[in-house]
Amino acid sequence: MKTLYDGQQFLKSFGIIIYMGKRLYDIEMMKIELKRIYDAGLMDKLAYFEAEAVLRREHRLELEYLEKKITLVEPFTFLIIDYLATEKEYINNSDLLNKYKEFFDIKGNFEKNYLLNRIFEELIEDEILEKTLYGYKFSKKYEKLFSNGKLNEKNTMKSNPKVDKSNFINRLKQLIYLGLNEFKRNDLDEFNENILISYKEYKRVELQILLDSKVPKGSWRAGYANTDKDICLFATIDKTHIFQENLKYDNSLFADDIIQWISQPKTSHNSSVGQMFIHHKEKGFKVHIFIRKYAFMNGNKTNPFIYLGNAQYYSSQGDKPMKILWKLNKKIPQKLIYELYKF
Repeated sequence: MKTLYDGQQFLKSFGIIIYMGKRLYDIEMMKIELKRIYDAGLMDKLAYFEAEAVLRREHRLELEYLEKKITLVEPFTFLIIDYLATEKEYINNSDLLNKYKEFFDIKGNFEKNYLLNRIFEELIEDEILEKTLYGYKFSKKYEKLFSNGKLNEKNTMKSNPKVDKSNFINRLKQLIYLGLNEFKRNDLDEFNENILISYKEYKRVELQILLDSKVPKGSWRAGYANTDKDICLFATIDKTHIFQENLKYDNSLFADDIIQWISQPKTSHNSSVGQMFIHHKEKGFKVHIFIRKYAFMNGNKTNPFIYLGNAQYYSSQGDKPMKILWKLNKKIPQKLIYELYKF
């Protein structure tokens, strides 16, 4: 199974025809039906993993248009858009926090308040919001999309007449609906503690925002980066984009919860960076592991990384570079291992 059409034809062979009027909804329903067929023993594991990979890819491509405008890696942006589109003209930090707790039925405190400020700042920078004495509101460019507390499909964005307004509005509605409900299916305890969700895709620049990096956006380009409290380790499996043989690091899985990660060429056990890796727990750092199969897709577009979760230092050998084994807190699902390491 290589394409969405193949998946549709496969379902059709079982008398299942899915058409909900929205491509994203079709993909979501196809996931459900394929899972039912697999659970019933009517589909082998390999075919199911292939179908899952196809649907995941199609889902990502379908949302690609909106990813340029609205981040998809946390729920607060969705809640801000929903609040301003359907409830009130202005929103502030306390409004957003209350809506977050209400929507996701959060009982405890949310201690990552820095993230709310960062998200508001990013939305202002992207010209989606503007700040006023009363709080944050849609910018003039975006408020034309909304009227009387609901999305206004008749309005147009004069600043960019080439944009298909009806298409944009429909995609925005889909994004809000799917985004908020996707987060409802996630482990919110993990998100409240980590601000990251296992097996979700992240770009480096998004991680800089989520983890409150103080360095300029876009400067996280190496195989690792750190903030005051977090260490992010990045691994790419396929090395065909690298021409220097000494930089083709072997980021192998030794088990479904043990991964080998190779440091930068100048890092040794006695260096400050090497000591930070080895004694990360004592130094107060959380280690986050990110992996991707290919560095690029569709030519020059950079692929995001899949978050494998927190990890602990396990063992290491060699210097310049160090070969470090990290033990993940959670085992990697078999279907993800298949998707990553199948060539």
